[in-house]
Amino acid sequence: MKRKLIATILLAFTYLFWSCTGGEKKYQHVITRANTLYDSAGYITARHYIDSVYNIGGAASHYFMLYRYNCLREWSFLIKHTDSSAMYADSMLSYILANRLETRYNDVYTGMMIVKGNFAYERGDLVAAFDYYSRARQITEQVKDQCQFIPQISCLGIITYRQKRYKEAITYFQEVYRATDSCTDDPSSFYKKEEMWMNIGLAYAQMKEYDSAMKYYAASLDYVAQGEKLYPGSMEVKHFMVIAYGVLKGNIAKLYIQKQQPDTAIQLLHESIHANDSFNFDIKDAMYSRMQLAELYFDLDSLIQTKNVLNRMQVTLDTVPVSDIMLRKTHLWWKYYTRINDLAASTKSFERYKFLKDSVDAAEEKMRLTDYSMLLRERDTEHRLAMVKRDAELNRLYLGIFALLSALAGVIILLIYRNYSRERKNIKTLTNLNSQINEQKDALENAISQLQESITAKDRILHIVAHDLRSPISGIMTLNKRMLDRTEDERQQESLRMCINAAGSAMSMINEILDDYSNTSSAKKYTNRINISELVSNAVALARLRAADKDQTITLDVPSDTITVAGDEEKLNRLMANILGNAIKFSPAGAAVNCTISRTADKVHIVVIDNGIGIPEHLQPRIFDQLTPARRSGTNGEVSFGLGLAICRRIAELHNGTINIESIEGRGSSVTITLPALP
Repeated sequence: MKRKLIATILLAFTYLFWSCTGGEKKYQHVITRANTLYDSAGYITARHYIDSVYNIGGAASHYFMLYRYNCLREWSFLIKHTDSSAMYADSMLSYILANRLETRYNDVYTGMMIVKGNFAYERGDLVAAFDYYSRARQITEQVKDQCQFIPQISCLGIITYRQKRYKEAITYFQEVYRATDSCTDDPSSFYKKEEMWMNIGLAYAQMKEYDSAMKYYAASLDYVAQGEKLYPGSMEVKHFMVIAYGVLKGNIAKLYIQKQQPDTAIQLLHESIHANDSFNFDIKDAMYSRMQLAELYFDLDSLIQTKNVLNRMQVTLDTVPVSDIMLRKTHLWWKYYTRINDLAASTKSFERYKFLKDSVDAAEEKMRLTDYSMLLRERDTEHRLAMVKRDAELNRLYLGIFALLSALAGVIILLIYRNYSRERKNIKTLTNLNSQINEQKDALENAISQLQESITAKDRILHIVAHDLRSPISGIMTLNKRMLDRTEDERQQESLRMCINAAGSAMSMINEILDDYSNTSSAKKYTNRINISELVSNAVALARLRAADKDQTITLDVPSDTITVAGDEEKLNRLMANILGNAIKFSPAGAAVNCTISRTADKVHIVVIDNGIGIPEHLQPRIFDQLTPARRSGTNGEVSFGLGLAICRRIAELHNGTINIESIEGRGSSVTITLPALP
């Protein structure tokens, strides 16, 4: 449950749809620069930059003010200045209320409510946390968007669980699951659904309804197993699956302890500890499983194993102190020393246990005595009264506006009559202007026709120049290669290699220009039968040589049946070389590229997926243009001419096929080529 609590608190931050990575176009360069400075130079430099923008006019924008506070809050949180982070959250809330921006920035307002609730929860003030979460829920209910309710309801459920009102907690968890099921199907929704299955199982286990608990644990295991299928290639999902399996095995082990099957329980607890006993995983859950294992060994009178587990646990507790685990550990040491008749150690452990237990009991008693349902009802009443008061203020405002408009109506009628007399005079003037516009339109159409002829002539000249440049550049490359083979001077060799690389880049650009101009957009009738499986396999084999320079891997999934298409082998090779080359170019060193071939009915589908830098959303509509402005350098600075994808689309169209690209910036791209398959 501790892992789930932390996951919920972190998830609340991710539901702040407005953050340091988005916003109005006016400040987009400021956002990019600020985040870059934080990553490269640290908090102080980034803050100075944000403050400088604020001092020269950023204060005039509500968006920038909230952006500034939010970035300072997030950065303070990342460098563990929790008090400063809470202060900036307060500043955001105060600014929104002072400027009546609750509706305009609804998601920011509710997000800060959740953040404040998280801070209150972390310091143990569950009453304040519950109040913030319930207020955030009331606000988001006004926009009728269930997806915005998720972090608030989830936190309310966890607090109710902590109060041992398990049936009510199950209701909250089920509500979160239903809301998540209707939202976008992304990894965060996947994590939240699994969390809700787990939480419901935990609640049933606390109510001693072990069959129901096992049912939900099993459902959670089945759901986690779908992660790799739902999100193939996602390292984040794989990491989550390891953590989830570890936590589930620890929880299931508790049920086997209740069933008096200790051997199975011990095995599951060891597997749980092995999965999460690392700071990269759920180290706290591993501590809970280790504590459960120690208690089980003690109950089985395996005192040596009990002592070993407790000593191993202390290493982690020194780094990550957890109050209830420390309480249980101290209690078990007391029982251990009592059993081995070490009176001095037993007394010391008992005193330490009593001290810890008093503080934990006090916190639990405060939480138990707090009627959170009453708090929620009071908050609802306050909210309704505030809405009635606001409606009354709005009615008075509307009445004043109506009186003002009535007065203005008379003035407007007079102005209309005055303008009517002027309009009659203007009609004649507009008629003359219309005639002039028509004349200018004819002149413009003539100029456009002449411009089109000029563009056609320019294209023809460009084609001739590009074609005639191939021979001298090829000669330059050959001559430099011969000179490179004959000289032993390292400086001359380096200069010659630079000349060869430059000539090679020029030749590549010329080839792409010639290829682009030699194709037409209309499909052709090909008669050659091409084994597309073999062609793609050969293309991947060649691409692997290039990928090896960046320590990348390319996997290929080809069906056993032969798939053939009608087409031009050289053009199809060109198509695959460009697509695979882009995947290599725009993926970082050590990345993986996956290529698959499949057939459906009379179509063959070739899919190339990478985990590279992706394409920004605003550039995606232009990626197939000739000399597209969307071109960018590769991850190792590789040059891009902006012609490759335009050529790929033309080749696909020549073969009665299509090419589509789906991409998310920073997460990679998926290219799908569809061609007609021969029987």
